[in-house]
Amino acid sequence: MRRISRRGIRVTVGAGMVVAVIASVSACSSNTPGSDGGTASAGNSVADIVNYSGSDREQHLYQCAQAEGQVTFYTSYSKAQDAVNAFEKDYPGVKVNLFQSATDLVTRINQEEQAGQHNFDVYDDILGGLTRDNNLFVELDSPNQADMRTPDKYEMETRGSVLSVGYNTNEITGSEVPTDWKDLIDPKYAGKLFVNTAPSMPALIGFLAHVEGSDYVTALAKNAKAQQLASSGQRDQIISGETPMGMLQSSAYYGLYTLDQGAPFGWSVMSPMMSEFAGISISKNAAHPCAAALLTDWFTTKGGTAAQLATTQRFSSPFKDDPILPFTIPGVDTSKLDIIDKLDPSLWQGKYDSYAGYEQANEELFSQLFLNG
Repeated sequence: MRRISRRGIRVTVGAGMVVAVIASVSACSSNTPGSDGGTASAGNSVADIVNYSGSDREQHLYQCAQAEGQVTFYTSYSKAQDAVNAFEKDYPGVKVNLFQSATDLVTRINQEEQAGQHNFDVYDDILGGLTRDNNLFVELDSPNQADMRTPDKYEMETRGSVLSVGYNTNEITGSEVPTDWKDLIDPKYAGKLFVNTAPSMPALIGFLAHVEGSDYVTALAKNAKAQQLASSGQRDQIISGETPMGMLQSSAYYGLYTLDQGAPFGWSVMSPMMSEFAGISISKNAAHPCAAALLTDWFTTKGGTAAQLATTQRFSSPFKDDPILPFTIPGVDTSKLDIIDKLDPSLWQGKYDSYAGYEQANEELFSQLFLNG
């Protein structure tokens, strides 16, 4: 299961805001009869509305969403505006109020919720930071969940990638190209190999400590120096040749920059590799629940938007029957890749009481070895 107890944010729900939300939900549901003659929700709750299961679900939610008129979408996705434009084209009359940030997203939600301001309807994040549970989010019973790689009560996957080593193909050639994690501790890579400070970097170090051992990551730290960059910034330096090799480099970069643009960006296939997926959730206090459900369905319908993202942005598909990579790699049988999700319980169960404890240990390990070592 993907729902992991992270170091989440506990908030206080303001009574006045709850009344306002219930009033909004009631108004919408009373104006949107289902195909059976009933309303979207007998109890007028957000959960009932977003989990409407009639055969006319899309039509029903769209009609209600038009009455609501808008939906507020908080996301870390850098190209979210393109997705918003496409959604608004598919569903005229439903405006998306977008807040996109890779750094301030969780802080903003935390501050708003603690102030009793339930502003967001839909939350989408690949970086983590909010516990996906009933503190902030509504439990989902979506018709799309059965198709997901890792179905969960409170979130649905939208896009992902596999993380490995990226390198400049003009700087790293022939036998210098790493093909195994153990290759990276060879002294020949000292001064050529770098880690970055993206939020998922500690998770990769923890992953490597799990699969290769603690002595391995200690040795790795002697070769791999830290750059104060996001993984995308490091990617740009790899392509320019400023950085010969970098870790936590996404499979999507290989698709977008190597295959689509011919950039000198190589991507090593290791075994195993870590994957990570963004998850989309609906606020339990959503002021626009029909539009929130419509937007969530739009992102997570098999053959729909997720498939388009796999094609246009080279993201990994969240659907279990799809290949983990949306492209082929010469000489590699991509159907047999050994992939472990970043949140897989096998990485932490038996050693830590929760994923939060494992996550904190990873951050401390990364800081000790790569930032303060």
